[in-house]
Amino acid sequence: MKIRTHLLLSYLGLILLIIVGLTFLSSYIMSSLTARNVAEAEDAVKHLASANYQLSEEALTVLGERFVRTKSREVASLLSLKLRGRDSKDYAQLREDPELRSLAVQDILAAERIAGHVDVLDDTGTAVWHPNRLVEGKNYAQWKDEYPDMWRLVERSFTENEVQGYYTFFNRNQQPVKKYMTLTRVRGTPFIVAAVVEISEFFVPVHEKIWSANQQSQAKARQSIETATGSTLEHGKLLGAIGAAITLILGGCFGYWFAGSISNPIMRLKDGVRQIGEGNFSVEVPERGTSEVKELAHSFNLLGNQLIEYTENLTRTTAAKQRLESELAIAAEIQRSLVPTAFPPSADHEELEIFAVMHPAREVGGDFYDFFFVDEEHLCFAIGDVCGKGMPAALLMAVTKSLIETTAAQTLDPGQVLGLVNERLAHNNEKCVFVTIFCGILNVITGELLYANGGHDLPIVLEHRGSTRFLAPTGGSALGLFEDETFQNEQLILAPGDKLFSFTDGVTEAMDSREQLFTRDRLFSAVSSLAGSTVRELVDGVLQEVTVFSAGTPQSDDITIMALQLLRRR
Repeated sequence: MKIRTHLLLSYLGLILLIIVGLTFLSSYIMSSLTARNVAEAEDAVKHLASANYQLSEEALTVLGERFVRTKSREVASLLSLKLRGRDSKDYAQLREDPELRSLAVQDILAAERIAGHVDVLDDTGTAVWHPNRLVEGKNYAQWKDEYPDMWRLVERSFTENEVQGYYTFFNRNQQPVKKYMTLTRVRGTPFIVAAVVEISEFFVPVHEKIWSANQQSQAKARQSIETATGSTLEHGKLLGAIGAAITLILGGCFGYWFAGSISNPIMRLKDGVRQIGEGNFSVEVPERGTSEVKELAHSFNLLGNQLIEYTENLTRTTAAKQRLESELAIAAEIQRSLVPTAFPPSADHEELEIFAVMHPAREVGGDFYDFFFVDEEHLCFAIGDVCGKGMPAALLMAVTKSLIETTAAQTLDPGQVLGLVNERLAHNNEKCVFVTIFCGILNVITGELLYANGGHDLPIVLEHRGSTRFLAPTGGSALGLFEDETFQNEQLILAPGDKLFSFTDGVTEAMDSREQLFTRDRLFSAVSSLAGSTVRELVDGVLQEVTVFSAGTPQSDDITIMALQLLRRR
């Protein structure tokens, strides 16, 4: 089919669609106008009632949602104070405390009726306090298939401080209803406060009155509307049919001319495209026709020079990209050479075993680890994470590592080491870049470990007797923010066989395909399961767990792991 014929048929088809649409539209308009003239008063009542109904629903819904959020935050704040210093793992004892139960389980009232309740669950989804005691101890995951919207809100609350949304769940009568829920984490505990209501309970009384009045007003006017509409609609259909016939005839004549004015220049452009495809970039076509077609022909005539220029630019861009990739590869190699790769660090110290890996998210990154003997008795080791990624982070990483090595040669106090490094980094730090660092100095003769922390994730201790725990915190913020920051030391005695597992947040914040984090709990479980392994097997095993967990998703942050074991004391 030629393009002219195709355009003509398309144009006529469009006209027919417009005529049909206008016919239905005119019928609707005529019907509406007739009804408005006959029952203006009825329409006013209906619109006013409808507006009141909608306004009351929107206002009371917003009020209800805000009330639920406030209630959830209030209970979470009070529970945080009441549970401070108490064992948050002994659920049975906590449930027996009447003061805690009266705080954790409350009815939410609206217009002297119960609209919802407050209950508490933990960060695994297990119900801790609930108005229905039969639910306590059960995990909400058992309803995730039947009520997926509810479970998605609960699951999000494991990683977010506050979550709210609508879902369907059973009520006190075991019947499924639509509910609104706000989940707020209780600071300092594994608990999450859930405030749940049936939003409709907030505005049912108002809506019943509005609906009743609206129905009575509409019933009085409906009969007169139906009587007046019939004759007016028939008259409108006749006028619409006459207008459609006239439009179709005039549109066909115009479409024939219009199709020709478009198709002829396009055929000339088609021939020009064929010649460009054969390599003739200097081809030109006449610039005739409508203003758009003229512009298209003019653009086509410029295409040859633009193609030549584009080819030259592409060649230059490719060369520049290759140079950049080469420079990044060199920078990555230099960065790898900055961290120690000899395990253990000295052949003269067989009482110590250490292993570490570093995987930047890009060609170069901001993570680092380091270990070296300050003297024959003391091993200094550190692991850090510079804010940001790429070349700027890599440069700050190199500076920080160098400062640690220089400062550790002056003092065996890790707190002083971090303080001096922080002072250097914070001086004239206009861009407020910072680095988190864990630093320790181990006496390989006595097993005494002094350590200080600058805003970094605390390492995990694996004792040879079988227990596993995170190191006790020391306080201290990230380095580079405040010049006068001080860092406290903590002491730990490592027995022969004890291990220390250090990591950066690229491990715990690795994400799977559902954007869920690896988390500290999953890391702790993985480390505990590998407690009997060598340090190399421990590092490789955890790295494998993270790799499997995040399979199919790009690495979003640098990953660095270091493990140390005291085999025996000298």
